[in-house]
Amino acid sequence: MLTAGSAVFAQAKALTLADILIALRSKKADIQEKNRILTEAVNQRGITFAITPDIEKELDATGADIALIGVIRTKSVSEKAADTAKVQAPVQIASTETKPLGPKPDYAFYRNRATAALAMSDLEGALVELGKAIELKPQDPVAYSDRGDIYSRLQRWPAAAAQYSLAVEKDPKDTRSWYRLGAVSEQLNKQEDAFLNYQKAVEADPNNDQAKAGVARLKDPVEKVRAARAAAEAAAAKPEPPPVTRPVPVETKTVSKDEKKNSADDNAQPANQGLMRNFGALNEYATRLAVPVYSLNDRRMGLQGKVTVSVWLDADGNVTKVDATDGPAQLRRTAEDAARRSKFRPILVDGTPQAVTGYIVYNFVAQ
Repeated sequence: MLTAGSAVFAQAKALTLADILIALRSKKADIQEKNRILTEAVNQRGITFAITPDIEKELDATGADIALIGVIRTKSVSEKAADTAKVQAPVQIASTETKPLGPKPDYAFYRNRATAALAMSDLEGALVELGKAIELKPQDPVAYSDRGDIYSRLQRWPAAAAQYSLAVEKDPKDTRSWYRLGAVSEQLNKQEDAFLNYQKAVEADPNNDQAKAGVARLKDPVEKVRAARAAAEAAAAKPEPPPVTRPVPVETKTVSKDEKKNSADDNAQPANQGLMRNFGALNEYATRLAVPVYSLNDRRMGLQGKVTVSVWLDADGNVTKVDATDGPAQLRRTAEDAARRSKFRPILVDGTPQAVTGYIVYNFVAQ
């Protein structure tokens, strides 16, 4: 039938369901051309069968587009209406009352007008007529799904997604609309949404091969995205680690034994006065000399310079008191904290451990 082109319309015989399914499965033309030819053929020659939900599902699975299914619906409804009219035609009685010129438009009326608009490729007109049909029958999922198909043909993906969402809201078992919602979600680069929609389509109909293929195709990419998100959330939930600090050079001062002796003698006080001896720089007595925290912010602000911290030790070498006596005020506290965390060995005076005092100089260098 397809190879004959438009000559097929010369035949008077109406099309059977088998004619349409065989033509859709034909390999002699692409699916768009087959749908176009069949739509014109049905429109001109009619059909020999009445469409049912099962037949519509079979047509859709075989590749029939919305225009072809719509014209089949029209022919099916028209023929049934004609048969009913022959049996129930009322007897016309003359009357002086004003009578309407035709039947009041109903849902089927606007659906048929939408189908006719589609047959003429008037997509915008079809949207208008479908909108009127939906106003009369807002719970019909098929109208929303068909409107989603038109928006998809116009590549208005957000609008199409909204219509398919309404269709599955009205009928959660509508596997076709779930699948097409998944396809539109992919167009919108929403892979996770597409994956979930394809899964819903498979749940509604385990035989939906297109939906199963979508699930298989997106499984790995979606799992990677979810794993990356979980890792990021886990990292965000962890407390921030303490700032990494750069070692701060500590100024050391070499003191000769004679200078130490002189310094000790100069600062020596009678024991009965309870004063501590000053041993000057304490660096060499330290078993662990802690480094101050020199923050990145302080470095960026150019805070630098030498801070001298006076340190008091007990007889066991434990720090009992610290006091920063000079240097940038903003850096004194961190220097005091470092001195407080330092450890010293006991300092002997005449062979006996004594409480003493001294100092440590910290040199903060920004660059």
